[in-house]
Amino acid sequence: TQGLMTNGAHIVEINLSDNAFGPIGVKGLESFLCSSACFTLEELRLNNCGMGIDGGKVNKNEFVLCLKNLI
Repeated sequence: TQGLMTNGAHIVEINLSDNAFGPIGVKGLESFLCSSACFTLEELRLNNCGMGIDGGKVNKNEFVLCLKNLI
C-alpha cells in the first residue's frame, strides 16, 4: 500500500473480501484509507473478512476521521 500512497494512485474500487485479517487487521487499513490514493474511492468491499462488530466499529471510526480530513 505504501507504493500506492506515494505514487499518486487514484483508487476507485478495492475488494478485500475473503481475507481473514480480522478486527486487528482493520487498523492496518487506516493510513491507506486516509491517504490521497483513496480520495477517489467509490467502493470498498470487506465481505467475509472476520472483522466482527469490533472491526466494523474501528472501520467506521476510520472513515469518519478520513472524511473530516477531506473537509
